[in-house]
Amino acid sequence: MEKDKIILDLVEKLKSLENFSQLQFADYWDADLCSFGLKTESRLIYISGYNYAEDETQKYDYNLELDYDKNPGQTYKSVSGVTSDELITALRNFFNI
Repeated sequence: MEKDKIILDLVEKLKSLENFSQLQFADYWDADLCSFGLKTESRLIYISGYNYAEDETQKYDYNLELDYDKNPGQTYKSVSGVTSDELITALRNFFNI
């Protein structure tokens, strides 16, 4: 996977957590080295570190999408400037894991 360090660091942290293997990696944004997605059958979270890639404190923006397979691009919720721990909490809540 060719991604920016801010994303690679987050992916490594996620891999070490219990239950995250239930989620599928979604990289619909090949040209965007600072983003990736995680999905289930009907839910998708788009995660971007682009706005913070040069910051020492790694932060992320994310969009939650429900029924993305039927309504692609329809955002349920957008959040900006969260830490990796805050993002992990949001992931656990959104995917019920």
